[in-house]
Amino acid sequence: MNLARFIILSAVGLLTILSTPLSAQAPASLLGSWQIINASGAENRRDEAIDRVVGELIFIARPIARRRMSGELPVHQRVILSEVTAGLRAQVGPYDFTTPADGSVHRIEDPWENEVRVSQQLTEGRLRQVFRAENGVLYHEFRLNEAGDRLSLHIRVTSPRLPSDGRYRYDYRRVGS
Repeated sequence: MNLARFIILSAVGLLTILSTPLSAQAPASLLGSWQIINASGAENRRDEAIDRVVGELIFIARPIARRRMSGELPVHQRVILSEVTAGLRAQVGPYDFTTPADGSVHRIEDPWENEVRVSQQLTEGRLRQVFRAENGVLYHEFRLNEAGDRLSLHIRVTSPRLPSDGRYRYDYRRVGS
């Protein structure tokens, strides 16, 4: 009797494990190295978002705003996210900083030597970064697909000097091991 019960329970358990999607058994991680997919397409999406925003400005201000935004919003060719003792190290294009991933705010210097207040919040399948500077706020939200092999970076740019927010997205593929 006990042997029969053991066999039935083992079979039910095995069927449960086999029917559970792999992603639920071992959740994929944002951590790792990522390479942009279609850099020219990413640059076009960024430029279209900039054009939508600056198109609302007065004519004379458009080329200045377009040039400044394009220079300060590079296409991030590579993203590397890694856990270190001090928290989460984020190497995102020209940015390279480490902070706890608990949403706390820390001061860093951006690649253009401006002081920026940055926070990172890591939740399952998402990383939210907020960069606050004197001239505006840059929001990054990294989202991992279910298979764990693609990462999308959703970007929003706000500034009191702009008539609306700029929004666009970059897509990445996992590289390395």
